[in-house]
Amino acid sequence: MSNNCRPIARPMLNRILSQSLIVGVLSTWGLLSGVTVEWSLSSPSFAFRSSALAQSEDEIDRYVQAAREIESSRQRAYNEIKGIIGGEVPSFVCNQRPGSLDALPAGRARDIAARYCDEAENIVKKNGLTNESFNAITRRRQSDPALERRIQDALNRR
Repeated sequence: MSNNCRPIARPMLNRILSQSLIVGVLSTWGLLSGVTVEWSLSSPSFAFRSSALAQSEDEIDRYVQAAREIESSRQRAYNEIKGIIGGEVPSFVCNQRPGSLDALPAGRARDIAARYCDEAENIVKKNGLTNESFNAITRRRQSDPALERRIQDALNRR
């Protein structure tokens, strides 16, 4: 009776061991490259995601420093623009330029907004981050309470 099960069990065992080896290799690669690999027993496929899952304390500190500097620059730009247009400042998104700035009146107000966007980009770079990594951390902190807590702890340390 065990002879009947043996041919079926061996390929299944080989398959499980092969998949485990693949997952181990891909996980190691992911840890080294910052890409996470997701695999499920219910699905024979892998999903690769570039993410900010394992931010170091140093990276969080640099993110916090950049965010503080950007916020200071944003407040200055907002107040300058508000003084020019005499009312509420329309929202704009720096990484959606130039179209996003069209909500502002042409001239000095747009120039101030463009300058702010350039300053924000330079602040991020000065703090050793890319725009993509800064934005990824910003998005992730909204849905990841553990990351938000780490960022708040870093804010409180400064």
